[in-house]
Amino acid sequence: MKPLSINRQHGVVLIALFLVLFAIAATVMLSALNVRGVTRDLNRNQQLSDAKQALIAFALSVPDLYNIGPGRLPCPDTDNDGEPNAPCAANTPGRLPALVTLTAPSTFVISPIAAGTDQQFWYAVSPAYKMNPVQILNANSNGQLTLDATNDIVAVIIDADTPLAGQTRPNNLAANYLEDSNAVGTNFISTLAANPALLNDRIITIRRLELMSVMTPKVVMDIKRVLDAGFVANGNSYPADQVAFEAAIVADAGWLAANQWHSTATYSFVSANSATVQFSGCQIVFTITNVPAGIEPLPNRC
Repeated sequence: MKPLSINRQHGVVLIALFLVLFAIAATVMLSALNVRGVTRDLNRNQQLSDAKQALIAFALSVPDLYNIGPGRLPCPDTDNDGEPNAPCAANTPGRLPALVTLTAPSTFVISPIAAGTDQQFWYAVSPAYKMNPVQILNANSNGQLTLDATNDIVAVIIDADTPLAGQTRPNNLAANYLEDSNAVGTNFISTLAANPALLNDRIITIRRLELMSVMTPKVVMDIKRVLDAGFVANGNSYPADQVAFEAAIVADAGWLAANQWHSTATYSFVSANSATVQFSGCQIVFTITNVPAGIEPLPNRC
């Protein structure tokens, strides 16, 4: 057999080298794309978590400014201007507000993702927990949203991810961002068993007990305020029983009475200087004392 010429040998080597380099380049490109995808996922997951914590902080503190008590959340943003649109429609999703304007010029930031970028999360909130219209909100106020048939959910935050077939963006139509029942609300899903490729929404929730765990200490602080205010007039004593306790709360005529928190609380007289309070559906037992002033919850979560 006639041996290969030197030029032909060089040609074979160059082709082999090109193939190797091409394979390396393709691997590097795919790795880079994968890293970018993973990085995006991590960033968006963190942003979802941050938005959830901001909403819980809002529910815990901001409603006090309006004397309606803790637990209420802003309405969704339905016109993509970054702020809530009130009154809220029933259970239907809109965009998560970027911020809420309080007493001008003060604002409460919910999500740092600027309005109009088409990157905002989507969001829905259960009726009793809305800032507008205000409804009675206490320990018996169940969340009316569900996720994958799990109920008692107060709010959902959704990352719509990239467009799927048939979705046209940008606009304010939920169906162009969210799939299946997620676009209409109340019963949300994280997977679509029939065809997983037709759903890429990522959802996190705020469950009722999560919110109650941070709301009830705030409620007990106001209960203690009322009972301490009547301590001397009551013979240097806390109320002797449930009936006297409820009468004291109703007489105060604040947001405790307006939201009927007294009707969801089990009050127990311990001594003239001490009592316990526990709310429906929550395991926390709060011990309140007049002197030394204190509130002790056991355990720390509902």
